[in-house]
Amino acid sequence: MASNKPISMMVPKGSWILRLLVVVLIVFVIAAILYPQKLWTKQDEVTELSRERMRNINFIVQRYHDINKAYVDDLDTLLTFIKNDSILIKRPSFEIESLTFYDSKYDSFLIGYVDRFHIEKIEMNRINADSIILSLTPKKLFSDVMPPAQIAMAATDSVKAQWRGKGDEDIYWQVWSRKKVNITELPYDSLVVPSKEYLLTLPVEDIATDPISGQEYLLNLNARMKMVGEINYAVVKRGEPENPIGTNELMINLFVNKLARMARGELDQQMKQDTTLYERQLELQGEFFYNQLSTMGPGKDLTIEAESEKTLPSDSVGNYEDAAIIKDYLFSTSYDSLIRVWTNLPETQEILGKIELSEQYFLSSVDTVGVTIKPPFEKEFQLPSAGFLDKLFNVGPVKFPGYVENDDLSWSEKE
Repeated sequence: MASNKPISMMVPKGSWILRLLVVVLIVFVIAAILYPQKLWTKQDEVTELSRERMRNINFIVQRYHDINKAYVDDLDTLLTFIKNDSILIKRPSFEIESLTFYDSKYDSFLIGYVDRFHIEKIEMNRINADSIILSLTPKKLFSDVMPPAQIAMAATDSVKAQWRGKGDEDIYWQVWSRKKVNITELPYDSLVVPSKEYLLTLPVEDIATDPISGQEYLLNLNARMKMVGEINYAVVKRGEPENPIGTNELMINLFVNKLARMARGELDQQMKQDTTLYERQLELQGEFFYNQLSTMGPGKDLTIEAESEKTLPSDSVGNYEDAAIIKDYLFSTSYDSLIRVWTNLPETQEILGKIELSEQYFLSSVDTVGVTIKPPFEKEFQLPSAGFLDKLFNVGPVKFPGYVENDDLSWSEKE
């Protein structure tokens, strides 16, 4: 039996609340998907901008070094320098590779360019069937400060050209003719322009501040130091050594290892001349060690030398002026079963009791080699929330974007 109740009365009570909840839930789910993506995109953008600003500071560092033959880690000094510096723009170079590898009446070339920082593409302008002009077109950023470099390519027969177009990064044109092609560089107006307009990709006013933290980048000078160590073992003629080796484990181990390497080197030479010695080499190693040990005596000093280079912040070099630190850096103990056996030989112990030590450790050179540029925070940085949704869908802090050290980008291999 059909109901006579109005349709409106047949809708269950409270359904509008359920519908509203469904709508709210759908909106929330969409926001939960899209809004974090927006925040991640923002993090990617500020990370790349931070890296680009560090690149630009590094451009200034290298330019300052080219002009002044020195590095500085004062950001204000670098910015003042680049604002007042000028540079002579030299003619950009075409990269021309002949595809004809023998004496032929035909000519064909693959043509690209070297300067990918300033140049965007090669453009072709046909003069007539027998000649074309190729132009190195600057990127829009540099179009106001550098004119295009041009070459003319002409032949007594038609000259054909086409962009090769193999992939997004392809920059090459192919040019060919059934006759010999003459290549002529067209006049190029060299200009002196502000360095900031030719070397930088961002306005100089913006590059000092890290966009992630809102604070200035940190700069420090780097030095390459050369550490040298020399240990001399001398057997005294008579009496007791003034500076005996005693129970110094490191000095004893270095001494025995040095004799062992000399013995092994002598054995290797013998085995090159007599291959039958290979079967007895374990036995012979001991004999050759004893031979080396027996040569030790008054006037037969043994010297161990080591050197190593280390690059570090300039303000840390002073820590390595301590001889003990250099010693620890250059020398360490090394044991194997034979070294332990040879160390405990009575003959070895007898020689060790007669050895007088002399040591010296020093920095032979310290050279400034560059600058490190990095953001003013470690590992990660939490961006401030722009509102309720930022707090609700927080995606965590921005990871450390990397640094530039001595003209090397720490993130380049990761990219």
